[in-house]
Amino acid sequence: MKILETTEEGVIPLGPNELSRGGDTWMRRDVLRHGYVEWRAAAPGRGEDESVVLVQRSLYARGVVGLLPLAEGLAVLVRPKFPASITAMVKACDWSPVPINVLRDYQAGGTATDWMIAHLVREYLESVEVLLSQGLMRNYVRRQSVTSSPKGRLLVAATMTRLSVRGIDFQVECERFERTDENPANQALKEALVWARTWSEKHNRTPEHRHCGRLLAAFEDVPPDRDHAFLRDPYVRGTRPVPESRGAYRRALYLAVALLGRRGFSLDATDGTLALTSLLVRTDGLFEEYVRMRLRDQLAQQSFVVRDGNKLDPQVPLFQKVDTSGLTDGDGNAVRFLPGRGNRISPDILIEDTAGRTQAVIDVKYKAVKDQGGQESAHADRNAIEQCVTYGIRLGCDRVMSIHPTLEGQRSGLFVSGRVGPVTVYQYRLDLGAEDLEQESAKMARSLQQVIASPTPPVID
Repeated sequence: MKILETTEEGVIPLGPNELSRGGDTWMRRDVLRHGYVEWRAAAPGRGEDESVVLVQRSLYARGVVGLLPLAEGLAVLVRPKFPASITAMVKACDWSPVPINVLRDYQAGGTATDWMIAHLVREYLESVEVLLSQGLMRNYVRRQSVTSSPKGRLLVAATMTRLSVRGIDFQVECERFERTDENPANQALKEALVWARTWSEKHNRTPEHRHCGRLLAAFEDVPPDRDHAFLRDPYVRGTRPVPESRGAYRRALYLAVALLGRRGFSLDATDGTLALTSLLVRTDGLFEEYVRMRLRDQLAQQSFVVRDGNKLDPQVPLFQKVDTSGLTDGDGNAVRFLPGRGNRISPDILIEDTAGRTQAVIDVKYKAVKDQGGQESAHADRNAIEQCVTYGIRLGCDRVMSIHPTLEGQRSGLFVSGRVGPVTVYQYRLDLGAEDLEQESAKMARSLQQVIASPTPPVID
């Protein structure tokens, strides 16, 4: 498969006719339906004829990270547009990525979270199904026995020296080679199936539990190895290539070892040994959830309540109802009050004290602030500022903030844009690529505490 590379919201570098077939453009339906990519028209070019312009379309990735299949034999690897540890954010939020039907290699490492184990179990059971369609790997084992019904090769010398000299003339010693399922690779697969069945039963995952039971029937002749000595086998460790006719063993064994070791995998690394269904992460929703959860964890110790403003119950209307009696227009007609259906405020994050009073209104934007006039010089997007200020005024809160990821080389931290009427507008930049993301998030929470605790900064004329 050919794999192209781009970043979120970036153009996908398609070659000429890579999506063409018979003069038409063909792409996977699910990728288009979910909005993972988008066709956009480039700026019109000039031609020799001034009455017409050349309009070109380019394919862009949307706000999703992962390996996206575009068509048969063609995919694009979409990377984050900001320096970020996607794996750390997903683990912190227990965020479940969306699987899409294409295999991708992931790098194993770290401790697996619940959603990772669930994904590994599903992938492992699927890999064993494929393996069984090829047949179990078998090897020949030498069996030597003393019997009156010989099979295989008679060992004449051994029979004479061990039996005949003792007057035993009704038995002989013989040897044969038996084809058996007993080998470390099959023992590893069986042990992982046993573990997966126990895990699925504990977590009430009935389909996986039944699937494990069906697959285990194929391994009934494989003796168990409770000491896990099979982990030292070169096939299991991956230091010796499996036979070409048993290629499905490679993927299944890597997944089995990962399950038995409760090992997770990285969403950030570009290659590895775990072949899994590609997992897509919608980063805008992930960033918002990560900021909300980190603030919730940190500020709970200070008796603050962190609420998801998108799920306010009851909902707060944008407009407060006013008495219009006595108001007329230029023609003397009574002025009507608009019901304003659907006008509800939905701030991303609300910080409240124990009495329920709003202390800060926060808008989380997965969009960087570009300092075009020098370091740390730019305000947030005008729409974001106006939205924050509107929500702050409606909720009677004089402190609002927008939170953004940093760009490469940009300093993280707290900034002040200024005052809009009674509302002070703050900006925070979070470094998602920090070496210690937990410490970086704790610094953000401490900065917000200072904003809440400090008096409103005075206006300078």
